[in-house]
Amino acid sequence: MRRKGGRAGELIFWTLVLLGTVLLFNWVRDAARLERGYEAFGGEWLLWLLPVLLWIGMDTAGEIGKGLKKTEKRAEEETD
Repeated sequence: MRRKGGRAGELIFWTLVLLGTVLLFNWVRDAARLERGYEAFGGEWLLWLLPVLLWIGMDTAGEIGKGLKKTEKRAEEETD
């Protein structure tokens, strides 16, 4: 999964994703604690799956894009 920015751009992107996840988790955890009135493990812990799901989605989209390029290339070769 290579991005146009290279390794540095990829590192910055994933750092921002993780930082955003941490900030969002802390905010949602505090809101859930205020709503419940006590500390518990609830659905807010599922937020930690967001970076994993994003990575899987981006990887899948990249693979689909590669497959489409190969299909287009074969179609052009057949018409020539």
